[in-house]
Amino acid sequence: MFLNMFVAAFFTFLILELTNASTPFFCPRSCRCSDDDVTGQTNVICDRLKKFPMFLPKTTGQLQILHSDLRSIPANAFSQAPQIQSVYIRFSTIENVSSLAFTNLHNISDIEFQRNNITRFETSAFLNLNVSSLTISENSIDVIQSRAFSSLKANDQIVCSSNNIGELSTASFSDVRETKTFQFQTNVVDVVRENCFTRFSSIEMFDFSNNAFGHVDPQVFDLNIKPIFFKNVMTCDCQISWIFAKRVFSDFISINYCDKDQKLSLQEWNQKHKSLCYPTTEKIPTMKVTTKTRSSTLNMHEETVASSQRVPMTSSTTPFPTSTQNAVTTFLLSLASSQNTTPGRANTVDGIKQTSTTSAPSPMAAETSPAVTGGNEPTGQELRNGDGGNFAHSTFVLPILTVFVVLSLQ
Repeated sequence: MFLNMFVAAFFTFLILELTNASTPFFCPRSCRCSDDDVTGQTNVICDRLKKFPMFLPKTTGQLQILHSDLRSIPANAFSQAPQIQSVYIRFSTIENVSSLAFTNLHNISDIEFQRNNITRFETSAFLNLNVSSLTISENSIDVIQSRAFSSLKANDQIVCSSNNIGELSTASFSDVRETKTFQFQTNVVDVVRENCFTRFSSIEMFDFSNNAFGHVDPQVFDLNIKPIFFKNVMTCDCQISWIFAKRVFSDFISINYCDKDQKLSLQEWNQKHKSLCYPTTEKIPTMKVTTKTRSSTLNMHEETVASSQRVPMTSSTTPFPTSTQNAVTTFLLSLASSQNTTPGRANTVDGIKQTSTTSAPSPMAAETSPAVTGGNEPTGQELRNGDGGNFAHSTFVLPILTVFVVLSLQ
């Protein structure tokens, strides 16, 4: 029994030691570990991994992952190695670089992704990272999500070059600061969302050149620095009009192009198509808009301009005073009331014969125009006998007064 207890305690101790990765001889499976006698740190090289190592030696100073097929680099992947200074990931397939994958690395200096197939960089994957150099080159990346590279500092450089990128989401690179050089060069990007590069500060040089873009949203940059912006190729349409409106970019439109052969510059395209993206009050018969939406927008704009140029009404066309209109309207209401309150009288409405019932006279008519109503409302019998006013006469006058009112209101 005591032997069994001793064996159980031994294996428990061994498992705890391996879990904490506190022993210098511990090395993950499929990895090679070697100690540096000068620095006392451990260099770890992992080849053909199927999943990211659960544990790394605490003394790990450098980690290389090569030719591996990883489902993900998980959150806090390097928390077991607080002294790590360099991470190099090359020639690998990575489905997902998770949020907070590179976090709490206070001694990190260099991070490099080279020649990898990466499906996605998640939001906050490099949150609050402070490195000397970050390099992402020659990768195939499906999407870099919003704020994947957020609150990032690099004392030396950030290089994103020669990548094939499916989509750069809004604010992919956000709050990048205190960096000598930010290079975004020779990338092929299918979709660039608005404000992809936003809130950069304390950047000595921003090099944005030799890239090829598919769809570009109306506003890609929110910068307070002037970039190096040349030899980029992009789909030329009204979505890129922001380039011509911003001085920091408009100075370079003659050396950026609409085609890969670099024969049609942005400046030339803008001169030919500016009127389509910025409609004017003048009709341009030689220019034809190819989309129904833009055509309707231009037509509405022209109609608005035409209506604003109509001659205002002069004093000769001034309508009758409001008091006169009120008096005439009151009189007409009184006549209508006297006709519609007759009991048993047949009325014709829209060609349909109806019999009206007795109703009270209009309070508004009786109150606002007592002279017209005569004080007492004539009965239906009086109307038929002609005692309450000439019914035929009122029927004849009503259309004339109606025409008079209509003309006075023109």
